[in-house]
Amino acid sequence: MDNSKKTIAAFLSTMTTPFHKNISLGFMDCAKLHNYNAIIYSGIPLHANRGYSEFRENIFLRIQEDQISGIVIPSSSMARYVSKKEFKDFLKRYNNFPIVTIAGEDEDYINVQPNYRLGMKKLIDHLIEVHNFKKIVLLRGPENNNSSNSRQTGYEESLKEHGIGIDKKLIISRDISANVSDGVVNDLLNEQIEFDAIVTVNDNVAFATIEALKKHKIRVPEDKAVCGNQGRFEGVYFDPPLTTCDEDSYKQGWIAAESLMKVIENQKINSEIRFDTNLFIRRSCGCNGDSSNEIQLPNDIEINNDNLHELVNLLDNTNLNKRETTEKILELQSRNTRVHKDKIIELFRMISSTISLSGDIVKSIGFMAKFIGLKHCYVMTYENYDIKQGQVLFQNAFVDQELVTIDENDKILDKITLIPPKYLPKEENYSLLVEPLYFREVGIGYVIFDYCYRDGAIFESIKGLLASHIYSEYHFQQSKLANERILSIASSISEWLWETDENMNFTFTSEGSLKVIGYGSGEIIGKSLFTFFHPDEKENIEMIKNRYITQKKDIRDVRCWNLSKEGYKRALLMMAVPIVNDRKELMGYRGAFKDVTEQLF
Repeated sequence: MDNSKKTIAAFLSTMTTPFHKNISLGFMDCAKLHNYNAIIYSGIPLHANRGYSEFRENIFLRIQEDQISGIVIPSSSMARYVSKKEFKDFLKRYNNFPIVTIAGEDEDYINVQPNYRLGMKKLIDHLIEVHNFKKIVLLRGPENNNSSNSRQTGYEESLKEHGIGIDKKLIISRDISANVSDGVVNDLLNEQIEFDAIVTVNDNVAFATIEALKKHKIRVPEDKAVCGNQGRFEGVYFDPPLTTCDEDSYKQGWIAAESLMKVIENQKINSEIRFDTNLFIRRSCGCNGDSSNEIQLPNDIEINNDNLHELVNLLDNTNLNKRETTEKILELQSRNTRVHKDKIIELFRMISSTISLSGDIVKSIGFMAKFIGLKHCYVMTYENYDIKQGQVLFQNAFVDQELVTIDENDKILDKITLIPPKYLPKEENYSLLVEPLYFREVGIGYVIFDYCYRDGAIFESIKGLLASHIYSEYHFQQSKLANERILSIASSISEWLWETDENMNFTFTSEGSLKVIGYGSGEIIGKSLFTFFHPDEKENIEMIKNRYITQKKDIRDVRCWNLSKEGYKRALLMMAVPIVNDRKELMGYRGAFKDVTEQLF
């Protein structure tokens, strides 16, 4: 943005999604190779209707023409909940930027995509020609999803070429998420729909479908076959290893970035860029899985463990079974990654909970930076956590693991500025990940990470901990201010504010008690609410207990007589509300006594 190198951006969904994570890695690696900066916006598909959708979508607004040279957007994924017109209107917001789409349909933009149609056709051809399957379920994405439409075309072409009729009951359109599998399998079995195999929209759904079939004692591949799409590396060692059409999302990100840079540099480029997919034949379709075309390590794998290096060398220098060796490498790498990630998250959670006692988020980020090698981190919050009207406040900046002082003029950002350029690294290419900060349904702001750790999902976990940390500190400070205001008001008026526990013993009393009955807090705390009632008030006390307290009802304008420290009767008007926990159990009452003695005489 300001270090003399051009910067390109990618609008993606959460980094917990393998498809978007791998696109981000390909995009980032290509940018770095060509001496470009990269910024990944980790948002959400438009109008996804989640409680946090507004906060994730909002980060797409923070983009400036003088800071970003172009944008990559995976249209088919990001537009799956909106109409073509709605998505076109979204793209028009960025008409001043060169745009490259992935799996898009709009002819106004350069588009990159795998040959979904041909990839699916190859997969269905295999199931028909090798396994003689005729009843193949296609579990595809939403109706308006371009990539799913292309896959369905390939599916139907293969069936027609083999003289098999198209059964619409076997074409099932669902959201692209793993949690649809149980429902689909249940429906197929309950409706007694015959099928030989299920081909899913992506590998995650395929994994979940295999598990769903297992719940019904249906074995894969002995009883039914299951195949996926996308080509996740976990499929190699899944049980059974997954037959899949590898659409190489890493390659999609790389080619999209490369195409965007050509547009920026005014090079000639085709408006439609397609590349072939690879069919990985494994055991889930019924084959033995020895197809040689699967013997390759995915581009996003980093082998750092010495033992894994040795295994890689074995591939080149011995005649060991390549499939088994590859599976072992991937299994160990995955286990290593998961353990490392879990340790990082657990440590950061422990650090955050400890440091949150002192309210020092700077220390928390500092520990995180040193532990995972994070060089740069920036934290922005919405003023009063109002995403619509609140200003964006630039809270913290870490550059090269050092806290940087933010100039007064830079502490409030306008509506489109992501970060003032002068706080970005100057001497190197950077790859940044923008993550929204929110806690439950409260928008907090956003955080910008140096994309230093290739498993982007870890940043989703860390930003969640940061959001919780920031919100808790804000809530604590607001409560503290509110209590101070209440005490200030209470001390200046004649009302006596108080709070009790579940046994109706005082746990808090304001200084108003001195003015009302002459007793201070030290003489009241721990005593019963009814200690200072006049002896003649026994019936009134029983009425308060039975009518209000036992039923956990509000107490409104109940008059009672108390005895002051000097022995005088004081007429007090009692108002209180019950305090209950999540289980609706009474934890006490919070209320006030107002002195109305003079009004009665």
